[in-house]
Amino acid sequence: MTRRFCLAFIPAMLASILATATTTLAEETGDADTAAFVGTALVFPAVGFAGGGGNFSFASSTCTLASASGLGGEAGEPTPDAELPPTSTCSVNASGTYANIVCGTGIAAGTGSLTEGAGSDSYAAQFSIFFTAGVGTLLGVATESEPDGGGVAGAQPVVGTAVLIPEVDPLPPAGMCFDQFTVAVSLTTTA
Repeated sequence: MTRRFCLAFIPAMLASILATATTTLAEETGDADTAAFVGTALVFPAVGFAGGGGNFSFASSTCTLASASGLGGEAGEPTPDAELPPTSTCSVNASGTYANIVCGTGIAAGTGSLTEGAGSDSYAAQFSIFFTAGVGTLLGVATESEPDGGGVAGAQPVVGTAVLIPEVDPLPPAGMCFDQFTVAVSLTTTA
């Protein structure tokens, strides 16, 4: 299987899995939004093999958002026959700083925005991603521009997972790891 073939199926696979998780969370809290996206992160200066830090920027190339609200009547009451939430396209942009321990292990922190495809709704977030060997845990807070359903206004938790897929440079500069990554992310919030 080629790398490009695998990357094409990541958002669809994550969206399918996360739609079910979104429904479950919405049944428990009254509102949940889950996004699965893939994009490119540029870092400057390039990530070294050990130590260092710098800035990053990220833009999604594909993004799917599943939104569920008001499922199950009372928050906390499961609805066994609930349908999967509707999905839509979206876009994500983020920027911030990173601190590298060893190539693929470190911390990235910043701010970002997610905009629904129709542009009718958006989220602003502050986040940190703790990476180990290229796999990261994303933690932060998000605020929805137009809270609906059972959602709570104001900053709400956002959690997720991010995977770094390095763009291989056949002749990387000495001591450098990478300066560009493909990143696959899944996240959920009750914002």
